[in-house]
Amino acid sequence: RGITFTITIEQALAKFINQNKQCALTGWPLTFSSKAKHQTASLDRIDSSRGYEPNNIQWINKTVNIAKLDFAQERFIEVCQSVVATHGK
Repeated sequence: RGITFTITIEQALAKFINQNKQCALTGWPLTFSSKAKHQTASLDRIDSSRGYEPNNIQWINKTVNIAKLDFAQERFIEVCQSVVATHGK
């Protein structure tokens, strides 16, 4: 997809540990698995217009990452807040 990737595996793992193995957006626990359907951890670019850089990554739940798609994090949160305002309790 032409996205730059300048982080190392060690940097990605350090970020995972620093996040307490939890999704940065939901707080849900994240897991790795050799079976894709059981894995919940997904490496995300905070600013989707930039590459996988040390200050632009976070681990989030793979379903959340699918929903976030190419949104910048601020826009994604704004959309989520609007959904909650309309349909929340």
